[in-house]
Amino acid sequence: MLAGAVVGILFAPDSGKATRKKIARKTSDLKDSLEETYDQFVDEISQQVGKVADKAKDLIDKGRSSVEDITDAASS
Repeated sequence: MLAGAVVGILFAPDSGKATRKKIARKTSDLKDSLEETYDQFVDEISQQVGKVADKAKDLIDKGRSSVEDITDAASS
């Protein structure tokens, strides 16, 4: 995608200054897009890690409860 944009800009009939501005703008747009995608990715991963941590905590709590139930039943 970036290569196609650069090739299109380089072959466009503009002055060097205008071409450099276009390249800078396209580069900035691409950088912004990548940053947004990265931020979304990090947010999604953070949410998934939170969900897994919550499930793990629930399983640990259930395991502890089961051990307590067994211990109580054995001591009765």
